[in-house]
Amino acid sequence: MPNVVYFASDDNLNCVPVMRKRFSASTFTAVAATPDPATLLAALIQAQPVDLLLIGTHGAHAAFLTISGHEESDAPGCDISYETGHARHTHPTAFGVTIKPYLADGAMISLISCSVAGGEHGKTFMMEMSAATDATVRAADNEVQVSTMGDEMVNVTVNGGGVWESTKGSYPEEVTKRGSRFQYW
Repeated sequence: MPNVVYFASDDNLNCVPVMRKRFSASTFTAVAATPDPATLLAALIQAQPVDLLLIGTHGAHAAFLTISGHEESDAPGCDISYETGHARHTHPTAFGVTIKPYLADGAMISLISCSVAGGEHGKTFMMEMSAATDATVRAADNEVQVSTMGDEMVNVTVNGGGVWESTKGSYPEEVTKRGSRFQYW
């Protein structure tokens, strides 16, 4: 069974009971994002080696948060993005280098955050994170909606967009039809 970490903000935690059924209780760790960006790293350290890292926090083109909520805080490392000059931002390559020691060989990172793969800068963002971690990185190019279907299935829908995938730093390829549901794991 794969070792899975699901790190999510409050509004994406509704699917945890269904995910617990899908993955073995001994290998599935659900972690609620907090105002402290170190929460994600602590979860990775405890669960290592992680085969599948699912991050369900708020995002934007070429960016996602490592904290709960919609807004950045002044906490260092709360925003993975290309922003410069602020301690709260971490470059995607630096983030990848930081988490790589806790990932298994052949790991997958699914960013279930809105619009991360949007535009060329979003695709470059994915490539940099994939190259830094040696993992496959998946991300959506538009708004993401997570919902449960009964007590057996979790749907991730990209509204009017698609899911893209980069492996070992390759240019991302679209792996869905526009606006379709997609199994991120």
